[in-house]
Amino acid sequence: MFDRLDDLLIRYEELMGELQEPDVANDPERFRKLMKEQSDLAPIIEAYQEYKKCKQNIEDSLRLLEEESDEEMKELAKEELSESRKRVEELEQELESGTGQKVVYVSGDQIPGGGPDGTGSPGRTAAVKRELPAAIPDDIREVVKNFRSIADEASGMIRGYLKKARLSLGGDNRLLIVLPDTLGASVVGREDHVQELTELIEQKIGKKVEIDVRCVEEGRHFEDTFVDIEQKINMEITVED
Repeated sequence: MFDRLDDLLIRYEELMGELQEPDVANDPERFRKLMKEQSDLAPIIEAYQEYKKCKQNIEDSLRLLEEESDEEMKELAKEELSESRKRVEELEQELESGTGQKVVYVSGDQIPGGGPDGTGSPGRTAAVKRELPAAIPDDIREVVKNFRSIADEASGMIRGYLKKARLSLGGDNRLLIVLPDTLGASVVGREDHVQELTELIEQKIGKKVEIDVRCVEEGRHFEDTFVDIEQKINMEITVED
């Protein structure tokens, strides 16, 4: 399973690089295909990245328990170890389901070192078997075009964080509101704040849009994991004008 996940991660990173290329931004058909593949892979990649982070947390906690003499620090390490082990079990089930049932191999670009039979045979790529739109949905476009004014209407606690947010597209047509750090994501991602934002969006465009709040993983850039659909849509508007 993990060899396949590593192959998917390589392909995902390739996609992110391609989607940032100017030639791709100027080719709507190619952008659509790459965006669909990126959206298909995103849920599995995000789970796999969290899995690897939890595994590292387990190693760090075990090392701390061996080396640390402070009892308070050891208790914290035990709590972190327990939480990380529990989350690893959950993610393993999620990943096994994702790679074993949802991921199928179809004709397309090559995944470096990965084939459907696990032999590294070229000529196939991985995709999640899910019905996604051929392009950015119209309601998402409307939110993106109006997002800054929507953010200005939010309550004071989240308004400042939303000014730093960037927008992307996740699986199942969900609008991803991506914050630069975990603090911002934890504040904006509170249930009452998500509800407030959902209602503001519905008031602005007349439709309810599903949203997810995410944060940029520590040590990475937004572009490493997400596609900036705000930039893409604004570029299209500029071309039309």
